[in-house]
Amino acid sequence: MASDDKFNQIYELYYKLMYKVSYSILQNFEDTEDVLQEAFIRIDKNISKVSDPSSPKTKNFVVIITKRLALNMLRKKKGIQVEELLATLEDVRIEASPERANETKTVQELVKMAIRDLPERYRDCLFLALIDEYTPKEIADILEMKEQSIYKRLKRGKKMLQDRLADMGVTYED
Repeated sequence: MASDDKFNQIYELYYKLMYKVSYSILQNFEDTEDVLQEAFIRIDKNISKVSDPSSPKTKNFVVIITKRLALNMLRKKKGIQVEELLATLEDVRIEASPERANETKTVQELVKMAIRDLPERYRDCLFLALIDEYTPKEIADILEMKEQSIYKRLKRGKKMLQDRLADMGVTYED
């Protein structure tokens, strides 16, 4: 599939979702449009990493980019700490006791649930690395960070994840 076709398909599939994510954070039409423009520029720069525009991996990729850009814009404009804002924007979590979770959920679902509970700085990196299987270099490009920072976040995030999974009754060995 040609790059232009992939880009157009991503636009058609995710524009409304990206708009909703950005607007829910910014509450401003003009800022939301600016975020979407920047998000599509980043998507275009990383289009070679997209194999299937309609896959959950691609959806996560575009949502994370949009969310990070919107939160960064809000923080710059209003001086709001991102962590404070995240409390009102958390994804819906699956609630289950550890015993019940082990009976009804796969390990991957438990990992996803545990990742969702992590602070955003670790959650985004781990989700991209463990679930979507991006390399640290690719994550650094996507999030526009230094690769060394990604390695640190992945190491700390994995430790936090390991602790959360242990609390859920799931043991993890490196």
